[in-house]
Amino acid sequence: MLTRKLLSENPELYKNAAVQGIRDLLELAEGEPIPSNSIDAIKMGTTVVTNALLGRKGERTLLLITQGFRDLPRIGYQNRPRLFDLEIKLPEMLFSEVGECSERIDARAMS
Repeated sequence: MLTRKLLSENPELYKNAAVQGIRDLLELAEGEPIPSNSIDAIKMGTTVVTNALLGRKGERTLLLITQGFRDLPRIGYQNRPRLFDLEIKLPEMLFSEVGECSERIDARAMS
């Protein structure tokens, strides 16, 4: 198995990281066709979406959560470094809206 790590986005050097990685591994020149019979499988991971969320870039995001649990992401955990502070600074949420949905919560009924 061969691996290659490239930046997901690097428009100065390549248009598409996946294609560039394949070209690099097969030692192909730019514009040379990729021989599909030389490739058994391609497995790819990317951090583009995670980085966009953390950097607050891109489209607004909706969180769908079980009905009755709308406030749970805001409440979060009580494991903060200064438990008795009166002015708690909560982190900005990664989503802009919360929607509640009915769903099955046990084997018998919907909530």
